[in-house]
Amino acid sequence: MYGGRRNDIRSHSTRFDPPEKAPHSQRNRTNSVEMDPGSFWMNHFAISQSRPKQVMSLGNEGEPITIHWKNGYTDKILIRNLDQLGRGDGTRNFTETVLAHIKRFQQDGLSFPMEIYLDISNKPDQRNIDGFEARLEEGIKDLSDENYRIEREKVGKEYIKFNLVTRQAEKSISGNVRKNARSLDEPDSDSKGKYTSQREKKRPREDKSNSGPPTKKIALPNIAEESKDLTRKINYNGKSYDLKLVSDIGGYHQIYSPTGPIRLVNQRSNDKILVRIPRNNEAPLPEVGFKYGLRWRDEFDIKIPFVHNRNTLATDGFYIVDKIPNKFDPLNQRHIDQVKQVLKNMSVMGHGPDFRPDNVRFNDKDELVLIDFSENPDVEGAKEGDFPGLMKQFTNEFAAYGENTKSLYKELSAGMSRDFRAKMDNALPSYYR
Repeated sequence: MYGGRRNDIRSHSTRFDPPEKAPHSQRNRTNSVEMDPGSFWMNHFAISQSRPKQVMSLGNEGEPITIHWKNGYTDKILIRNLDQLGRGDGTRNFTETVLAHIKRFQQDGLSFPMEIYLDISNKPDQRNIDGFEARLEEGIKDLSDENYRIEREKVGKEYIKFNLVTRQAEKSISGNVRKNARSLDEPDSDSKGKYTSQREKKRPREDKSNSGPPTKKIALPNIAEESKDLTRKINYNGKSYDLKLVSDIGGYHQIYSPTGPIRLVNQRSNDKILVRIPRNNEAPLPEVGFKYGLRWRDEFDIKIPFVHNRNTLATDGFYIVDKIPNKFDPLNQRHIDQVKQVLKNMSVMGHGPDFRPDNVRFNDKDELVLIDFSENPDVEGAKEGDFPGLMKQFTNEFAAYGENTKSLYKELSAGMSRDFRAKMDNALPSYYR
């Protein structure tokens, strides 16, 4: 889960001064540099929710730096150093350099990026952000056969995501929901295509990217078959059930809810049940992922959702789990105490699950439940300097829910040893690593 020392490339020169009027094919044709995937992931897990196999970087000091990586079947790029442009500099040369990087990546055998992120951690001028977006939308037409437009979405405080949407895919379905059949986004995702737009209140997007193998990746007897819209069908206990998509933001799984009058699980109404379906063959097989969840449960005394089909996971190809309704509430002391205890245990053991707020819920008894439990627990390979930094980020993400983030951070970390807290305090923010 976590691994490798941070070795990110980041320029701190004061101004951007690219060559004038160089064509895309000639601009910034330096050799790409391979970065450490573990370090990159730990620095940027908000936009790379699973560890990539390869990370490549193009760019020189004082110029745009473009980083290419792949999660599952989704190619992504991260663009840095827009903050080095002054208000009156304009974005033409900057954008053309980024486009040249994308073209160079393609020439090196890497695919066109399905997700484009802009680093805004150093607060670039808003007019430069707008100008870059407009020129990028125009420039990508020369690099792809598709007719894309851009939808902007903010991801936390450090990134802007540019969703590339085909204009042909803007057909309305079900009244207010647009079917973006070839939307170039993923959230995780270590998979195939998808963040949901915060601006559009996280509406689900159809998982049909125009890159990589077909959507059905795991050859299991009864794995869900995807339809042409936002529903799926599964076969369970000899019956067919309709599902509707409720969450598409996870890394390895899509989350569905059963619909219709027939109960998927006896004695449980359908609105209390969720179905977790692997996105692709990089997700652990359900029978394996369930064992990982049992490890987290036993090792850290964390609850996981009840898995109703735990005895038939291998043949079903999906999880049927209880729906855990409540998010972390910074005003609920029981929530705080339980998060604090898990963080303390992780600090002592030196490893643990992907303990972000998005992966944690609380049941009606206010008991903490790890809802994303099926990842491979390979964090023991993390190097000494990485783990405190990641723990700092976990703690910060929970603290961000409070009105006084510093006070909540201090309370959540109070159970850790003084030595470990010092290591966390000295860990640099991800954008300096």
